Amino acid sequence: DVSVCSPAFTKQEFDWALSKALPAVIYVGLSSLTIHILKAVMLSVLEPQTTFAKITTLLSTVFYSAAALFIFGISIVPFSTLHPVGNTTVIPAMREWHTRLDHLHLTNSYGLFRRMTGVGGRPEVIIVGSNNMEGPWKEYNFLYKPGNVNNTPPFVAPHQPRLDWQMWFAALGTYHQNPWLMSLTYRLLTGQKEVLNLLDTARNPFPGKPPKYIKANLYHYHYTPWSQRWTGGSWWTREEVREYFPIYSRDHAPLLDYLRNLKILPEKGAAAPPSKVNFVVRAVLDNLRLFETHVESSILLWSIFMAGCVIIATKSSSQPSRK
Repeated sequence: DVSVCSPAFTKQEFDWALSKALPAVIYVGLSSLTIHILKAVMLSVLEPQTTFAKITTLLSTVFYSAAALFIFGISIVPFSTLHPVGNTTVIPAMREWHTRLDHLHLTNSYGLFRRMTGVGGRPEVIIVGSNNMEGPWKEYNFLYKPGNVNNTPPFVAPHQPRLDWQMWFAALGTYHQNPWLMSLTYRLLTGQKEVLNLLDTARNPFPGKPPKYIKANLYHYHYTPWSQRWTGGSWWTREEVREYFPIYSRDHAPLLDYLRNLKILPEKGAAAPPSKVNFVVRAVLDNLRLFETHVESSILLWSIFMAGCVIIATKSSSQPSRK
């Protein structure tokens, strides 16, 4: 039984608010740009300088102002796709110019993620292992992404946990679209230490020996309502959506063939290619990783940042003032 927080507005109400806000935002942006252009033109005219310099400054201002207005105009085209009402706001000529210049990538869709994901729940891929195809199945725990519903969401910034980040992208698609996930599965089946170190080794469900079988399921996660959190509830609630990828074993022929086709594994019977790793660099990085595993990543990064600020502040205050 999953309890989900419901928004305080309906989809129709949100749609209505967006239809009103979208044109208003465009007009506010246009007004702001126009004011800045007029100020720039006035400064170029009123600035005390020679006639020739004043003319060149004015022409330069007009040129850059026209370019800014043009870029603003064609950028409205992708921005307006947020709501159908935007179609009535965009001038047809701007839409035509946007189409002509699209290959130059002068403008882009609004925002890094212009369409919200996880509105019906945050999708997460949960990898589980077992020594028996009938179970029990034990979850692999990651350092940062949601997994165990009782885990407190960690403070991450400014650290960027690449594997956890990619796992979220994988949850938005299929494992066929994320071949690296099959490589990860194989490394877990073989117990590769370097890969295991990217996960929560303190809660490794198979610390002594890797499991015989691994599969993954897709879940939708939701924050637990505050009314339940105050009474000692879990941080998350989740429901299983579907199987993400089927059961694989270390010697599963389709998995091995798939990885060989992608050149992730050498061909059957072929010798592994010679390593191109610089062993000195590897030793340094391994020692840094060993040190980092004893300190939470975000704490380490913030400590380095604060230490740098203290050094800069101390150095600045110790320098004699110049008169």
